[in-house]
Amino acid sequence: MISARGLVKAYPTGLQVLAGVDFTVSSGSFCSLVGPSGCGKSTLLRILAGIEKSSGGSFSVELADSRNLSYVFQDPTLLPWLSVAANVRLPLELRGQTQGQARAAVTEVLERVGLADFSAAYPNELSGGMKMRASIARALVTRPGALLLDEPFAALDELARARLHVELMNLWRRENWTALFITHNIAEAIFLAERVLVMSSRPGRVAAEFPVPFPQPRAPALRSSPEFAALAGRVFSALEATSAP
Repeated sequence: MISARGLVKAYPTGLQVLAGVDFTVSSGSFCSLVGPSGCGKSTLLRILAGIEKSSGGSFSVELADSRNLSYVFQDPTLLPWLSVAANVRLPLELRGQTQGQARAAVTEVLERVGLADFSAAYPNELSGGMKMRASIARALVTRPGALLLDEPFAALDELARARLHVELMNLWRRENWTALFITHNIAEAIFLAERVLVMSSRPGRVAAEFPVPFPQPRAPALRSSPEFAALAGRVFSALEATSAP
């Protein structure tokens, strides 16, 4: 479970980014977070990941069975001098595992993200979508209990993004991790999640939430349905209202 209560972030300059953020993501669920640029979405994720400190309030990431928390950045952040397999293996090596000990886990996760044939390739030999698959594989190789995703598909074209949506949902259903997914794309937020949270403009807070009623698995054709369009319209209206000057 991931939760925040009255979470605040302010900088010494006086800039307040977050003001009383409250939400809960239940164990095993997929939640999307949308909001205007500069509202503190990425800052919130960095606080939850322990990369940045909050200024007030509290938060918790409760993981069962000693499972860990993983983070997927907007940029794949692959090390260019390492192969795909070596990049994916890196979190296991940092835990003290040898290449031999990690080999089975790396092979398995590369198969799941469709990169088994590219394990020896280097990042500059991959497309943007393949780089993001490798980044997701690196996050999943430790079998996390929770995954924080900061606009991981923002730089991809629509076709690559749609394919990765389906792949990410399949992985989530199989692995049963808890997901908090940040995006500016309302359709993406709805298609992936069981619930969409809308943040206000800075200083950010959760201003609205919308349950997503569409059953899993979801086909790409869902995006063209009237029900999907109606929900997207409601989320957009809430986002517009929180962003009003």
